[in-house]
Amino acid sequence: MRFRHIARALLLFSLAATVSAQESVFKQKIKKFKNSELFIIKYDKAKDYTGIAVGPFAVSTKGEAFLAGTGMSFIAGFEFKGQVMKDGAERFYLRFVSSSNSWRFLENRNLSAQIDGERLALGTTEHLGKAGTRVGGLMGGLGSGNSYVIEQLIYILTPEVLRKLADGKSVEMQVGAYELKLKKEQQQALRDLLSLAEPPA
Repeated sequence: MRFRHIARALLLFSLAATVSAQESVFKQKIKKFKNSELFIIKYDKAKDYTGIAVGPFAVSTKGEAFLAGTGMSFIAGFEFKGQVMKDGAERFYLRFVSSSNSWRFLENRNLSAQIDGERLALGTTEHLGKAGTRVGGLMGGLGSGNSYVIEQLIYILTPEVLRKLADGKSVEMQVGAYELKLKKEQQQALRDLLSLAEPPA
């Protein structure tokens, strides 16, 4: 019985050391990235998944104009099972968050991309959103009592698609009715994210 306790303690210690060592490697890599302050590593104990993400990045959209004080941003990331990456990332995603004074994605949530002249249809997603009333004034003339709407759209992508978004010379995306163009620094952040998607040596 005592041997069993000792063996379990040694196993847990070994696992903790592996987790610490791998996370340290990730953090050392992230420190060298231009947007290092926008990267986050987080372990979800309830789901037993670790996520690495970068963002948020504000995006300028074409289409119906957003009012001052509102807008849209995105986060890119991936997840892997457990606290130690053994076989690479399992799920890649883009998460868009829209803040405005009305619902914008109730009906159209299709995502597509135009990459160096090639059009990719990237599917649709469920609608996550909430509405409320602002308390206290905000910049841009949105004061207390104004209604607001926060909408979130999460798209699961393949690493190959994310690589195309990262490496394309000209990358435009359409989220619902809104068009946006990826900036060079955002593409660099995607390339940096993808460089973390394999187990560190």
